[in-house]
Amino acid sequence: MKPGYYLSSSLTSERIASTPTSTKPKRRRLGGRSALVKAAVFQATKELLFTEGYNALSIAEVGAHSGVHETSIYRRWKSKEALVSEVCIEYAREALPMPDTGAIRSDLILLLYEILAFLESPVGEAMVQAGVATLSVPAMMVGPYWSSLLEQFSEIIEQAVERGELPPNTDTLLLLKTLIGPLCVQVFLMHQPLDETLPGRIVDLVLGEVQNRLSP
Repeated sequence: MKPGYYLSSSLTSERIASTPTSTKPKRRRLGGRSALVKAAVFQATKELLFTEGYNALSIAEVGAHSGVHETSIYRRWKSKEALVSEVCIEYAREALPMPDTGAIRSDLILLLYEILAFLESPVGEAMVQAGVATLSVPAMMVGPYWSSLLEQFSEIIEQAVERGELPPNTDTLLLLKTLIGPLCVQVFLMHQPLDETLPGRIVDLVLGEVQNRLSP
């Protein structure tokens, strides 16, 4: 046995007696720390996106602002694009609540205005840049956020059907894609500024076609 590591039997007994009998609190603390680390990293990322923008943001800078070591951040998020995309998804969930005005036309117009405002925000712009950097569809349009958005959007459509504003066989997914598509084309493909009148024009065009199916 290495010098300095030998313990007499009496001392060992005293040490064991004074040692806590359970280590479960330490195990439970791991999950809490993981959540705290994620919250700190996400908050630092959002602040840097707002103050410096996507191009100037780096994992090292996020680490410095969050107090989380750079290697720990890379271990969980393999790239800046992956981190920014996940932050954008969480931010979008908070920034894009489902409207409930009591009328389908105003609900859809308000929804598109919320999406427009999000796309023009620093986090929304970062989402676009992250999508371009990875040559993939922007994070807002895939994965967990898309599923969550579709689920909430379905509630708006169901309420409109109950009010007699939409036919019962309305294709919810196709309607959502058709409404959001023009905004994404303008931003992601044509790289043109968003027109504030565009949401109303999109809704009137799409909704008019859908509601025509209500006529006998």
